[in-house]
Amino acid sequence: MPSGPLPEPVAKKAEAETGSEEIEIGRIMIKGDTIHITADVETEEYSDDIEDLAPFSMRFGAGLFDMIIAVFSTMILLSPLAFTNSNWFSPSSMLIFVGSIALVTFVYMTVCLGFFGKTMGMRLFSLELVDASENEYPTLRQAAVNSSVFLMSLVFAGTGFLTVFFNEERRALHDLLSGTILVREF
Repeated sequence: MPSGPLPEPVAKKAEAETGSEEIEIGRIMIKGDTIHITADVETEEYSDDIEDLAPFSMRFGAGLFDMIIAVFSTMILLSPLAFTNSNWFSPSSMLIFVGSIALVTFVYMTVCLGFFGKTMGMRLFSLELVDASENEYPTLRQAAVNSSVFLMSLVFAGTGFLTVFFNEERRALHDLLSGTILVREF
């Protein structure tokens, strides 16, 4: 910084020998043929948060609704067997019931995600599953991987859902392994 006093601002425009104008900007005189005035505009900072990501509460609600649909559908499918005179509380009957729920859930989720990009629960909460790199609905293969890892996460007490809290895209293990991401509908 200069140590001397600042010059007094010039309050007039003066023409130089070249025909260009001198323009006062603060305390500095600028000579030029054309005048470019730029305003200092505050630029928005880019936010790393993606606004259309599905929050955990919406994911949980959609998953719970889908599981209710799957259990109800399984009960309808197994209703003819319920009218037989068998014991439904035996270990083998419970295993058949749980296996049927898993199969119905897998088929339901794979078909819905592969063809429509959303299940009924996701539709209710305005969510959709898209391919993370292509930004399109997932393929049947991606839907099958997503559904099977989702079911395995349920079997292991929801440990596959813990990754939602530790990555910035809020992707669960089944999303990471299938290459998909759950977002809000547009």
